[in-house]
Amino acid sequence: MSSFSLTGHFLPAQQVAAYLVQRGYTVYFVAAPAFEASLAATEPRIQFIPIMGPAGMLPDAAEHPVFLGKMTGFESLVEIMMGWSICMPSSLDSLRRAMVQIRKEHPKRELVIVTEAATAGIPPLKLGAPLPEGYTTVPKSLGFNIVPPIWTSLDQGPPLLGLPYDVTHSEAPAFDQMRLALQMCGVGEDALARVFGDHREVIEHSPLETMFTCHDTVLQMCIPSLEFPVSDWPSHVRFGGTLPPKPLPADFQFPRCSTRKKIVAVAQGTLAVDWSALLVPTIRSLANRHDLIVVAILGVRGASLDIEVPSNTLVVDYFPYDAVIMHTDVFVTNGSYGVFSHCVAHGVPMVLAGHSEDKPDMGMRGEWAGLAVNLRTGNPSPDMISAGVERVLRDSKYKDRASELMKEAHAYGALENLEREVRKLF
Repeated sequence: MSSFSLTGHFLPAQQVAAYLVQRGYTVYFVAAPAFEASLAATEPRIQFIPIMGPAGMLPDAAEHPVFLGKMTGFESLVEIMMGWSICMPSSLDSLRRAMVQIRKEHPKRELVIVTEAATAGIPPLKLGAPLPEGYTTVPKSLGFNIVPPIWTSLDQGPPLLGLPYDVTHSEAPAFDQMRLALQMCGVGEDALARVFGDHREVIEHSPLETMFTCHDTVLQMCIPSLEFPVSDWPSHVRFGGTLPPKPLPADFQFPRCSTRKKIVAVAQGTLAVDWSALLVPTIRSLANRHDLIVVAILGVRGASLDIEVPSNTLVVDYFPYDAVIMHTDVFVTNGSYGVFSHCVAHGVPMVLAGHSEDKPDMGMRGEWAGLAVNLRTGNPSPDMISAGVERVLRDSKYKDRASELMKEAHAYGALENLEREVRKLF
């Protein structure tokens, strides 16, 4: 197993890995060195193998302009594609090294790769890069996708823009960079042609989309009601369901607060740490609401806010999302796929305000699915935020829809569904 080396990609993969170990599978996890301790604490039977080189250094990416919100929309997408290309060779090398180790330790057992779909080394491995020692065929693989579908559809256009397609944009430089990275890893243009099939004759596909198409099975980790209707997904792509809440530590203690008031939580995730974009405006917009408790989660251990904190606000540096969300009436967030999924799992409506990476796409989906107010900006004014929160609190349709989606997500059984698909590959 492996994942892209950012926390939001790693944590769902860690949850899947722990579940599979508990179900009796032997799991090796190829991960950034920064995540070794987390794996050991979560499930000590997971066998850690470090990612070497640039692909393993991404936990330090918080200062990148994309995550600081200084690149948005198309500019953000191009930078993501460039970064993915840079990670590809070292990710591939780390995976091949892990495969050699596994073959030596288990010469007679079959290897199946179960991976978070954004792992940069998987597409070249699946599309023709030289195999490591001990292998004559490419292992079967299941990719689970925890961002919006990376697929250019005739129904909705290119991914990760959150906007209608604009023909004035030029993706050519980023496409060329990714093709070069694939070629360096031993993948030819004929392999790219095969992976997109006849669909490439009717619409252009980015090499980035190989992460969504190169596997034997791809699971989009959400329920159908959260995704736009699409008529042209590849046949091996299906819904996996929304990952369930993770259990809280046995010694976890909730902070004391009044349960007679509505709770509004706000967070920007672990990378978008310019809190002036959303978190601080949310605190200020609700400062005079004595009928509310505001819980602001900074997402960085040891962090603090250099502002006067209103009496109705609790600021915490790092806190399990599930512990907050289960008691929350409205969650204000920039819309990462992880937080979005947590809210669905607990039946909590949202106010969404994001403008970089996959967050505009998540805003559109939350609005379309009916459980969120989408502010359509990553820098909303306090008035916009307070109006969005009030709209969700006053109009019961948001809570009702969130509750419906929670029931659908629970019935889907994401982890059990993923294991069934894994078994089909043996």
